[in-house]
Amino acid sequence: MSILRRIVKRVELESRIALPIARKLPDFLIIGAQKGGTTSLYDYLIQHPDISSAFRKEVHFFDKNYDRGISWYKSFFPFREKVGITGEASPFYLYHPLVPKRVKEELGNIKLIVLLRDPVQRTFSHYKMEKRRGIEKHSFQEALEMEEQRLKEGEGKLLSGKFSHNHQFFSYLDRGKYADQLERWFEIFPRENIYIAKSESFFSDPQSTYNEVLHFLGLEPKGAIEFTPLNTDKSRTKIPKENMQFLNQYFQTENKKLVNLIGDKFSW
Repeated sequence: MSILRRIVKRVELESRIALPIARKLPDFLIIGAQKGGTTSLYDYLIQHPDISSAFRKEVHFFDKNYDRGISWYKSFFPFREKVGITGEASPFYLYHPLVPKRVKEELGNIKLIVLLRDPVQRTFSHYKMEKRRGIEKHSFQEALEMEEQRLKEGEGKLLSGKFSHNHQFFSYLDRGKYADQLERWFEIFPRENIYIAKSESFFSDPQSTYNEVLHFLGLEPKGAIEFTPLNTDKSRTKIPKENMQFLNQYFQTENKKLVNLIGDKFSW
């Protein structure tokens, strides 16, 4: 990013922060899971005439930017006089252990939306994304073997409220432990405030999931929506056979915990 562009973006942000009282706080959050379709779902929702987009889809306030304060967060949302509701989608929220309490303190009983994808496929999709970005330098097998140590090294930062690079980028297996993550949210929010859908159902029939989310948000369908998937993995690389057996076994117990927590619909 050029110096001039940085200055322009900084001035723009400061001008938005200058009037925080006039801006809305979000009415809903899409909290995860990463690589579960959150980008597409957010895009479909903000096509609705009664839903206003945030200035940035992933604000990452409650995980990486909490120390910036609520006025900084409000600067990413439209003015109060705008019609309808607004929200954002930061898929690290579901996974981060400090986020549920922070959200409750700042936003009360807000509506929360979760998409859960087969953790085996999510793991590999996550790895391929970090590999494409140049963040991950190791093979898939090596990354899986290194994950426990990587997360151990970043745990102190994560739990103290600091940014943990390793948890953000290298939590391939750990992010698939959905039951543990949801239980943290259930401890703080009533279940009726949390809508959970299966990513595979969303991918195959986005209209139905979209309609269900609108109902959850108290809205009726309006106008035509362009259901074009975004942020999709265009590579045809499949999970190596030698890794597939390990992943299936690894998530077997985790998937059973999830079914016991939220029902048979979420079995893979």
